[in-house]
Amino acid sequence: MKKITAVILVLVGFFITLAVIHNNNLLKIIPYAISVHWFIVSTYTILGIAGYLLYKKTKKSNYDTKNVELCVVSKASYSVKDVLFHNIEYHSKIFNDYTINLIVDADGQLNGFLKKYVGQFLNVRYLEVPKNFKTNAVAKGRAIEWFIRFHVDRDKWYAFIDDDNLLADREFLPLS
Repeated sequence: MKKITAVILVLVGFFITLAVIHNNNLLKIIPYAISVHWFIVSTYTILGIAGYLLYKKTKKSNYDTKNVELCVVSKASYSVKDVLFHNIEYHSKIFNDYTINLIVDADGQLNGFLKKYVGQFLNVRYLEVPKNFKTNAVAKGRAIEWFIRFHVDRDKWYAFIDDDNLLADREFLPLS
């Protein structure tokens, strides 16, 4: 949006400059302004129509892929307790045939509760980022980097979701 505003301001400045050059007669500049405006609108319209015509939806398989794991990344603090527990329960039911990785930092406030809570779900795996893991990333980025370095299987796909987000359905699973 900032770039569009900048372009508009540059064009306005251009037309004001033209008006000054043409003896402050703005009426002579209006046809130029209209021409430039229609050129810009026409260009975007043509590009939009071309994109629409060239866009092709990918074919989806009739079967869900089985090489996917969900990764819920959380800071495991009391402020997210209710949504995190709901997230785990919800995804373990909707995606009961997939592994769900719960990735938390070692110093999370809820770690003790989470270890016990996760134990009741067969498809949820509790993973704790060690305190001694060193990286430039911070917070959830640190947890994701640790997971990628030490737990990713190259033959699988991973969907990372935040602790307060829910996947509405399994629509993304049928991969071609």
